[in-house]
Amino acid sequence: MPTGGNSSSADGRARLLFAVLTAGVVLALLLPATALDGAPSVCLVRAAGIPWCPGCGMSRALWHAAHLEFEVAFSYNWRVVVVAPILAALYLRLAARVVFR
Repeated sequence: MPTGGNSSSADGRARLLFAVLTAGVVLALLLPATALDGAPSVCLVRAAGIPWCPGCGMSRALWHAAHLEFEVAFSYNWRVVVVAPILAALYLRLAARVVFR
């Protein structure tokens, strides 16, 4: 019984997402670990005038974690110890879906 176009469309989107994420990871690893350190904050919570945001520093923390600088990553946002493994697991799940289907 044919399944229709939804399955192949979802597979195509998964492949595209995987390709974009993989390119982003490779690019991030090619740039130096200090590339984001002096960059201005893009936190929308802080821009809205709220003084504290639990996610502030997470981009820099993930950046340094990707470069295996865990102490620096932890100094930007300690929640990286929870977020980084979750993001890695989601990426690996997507990779398995794309590679093994």
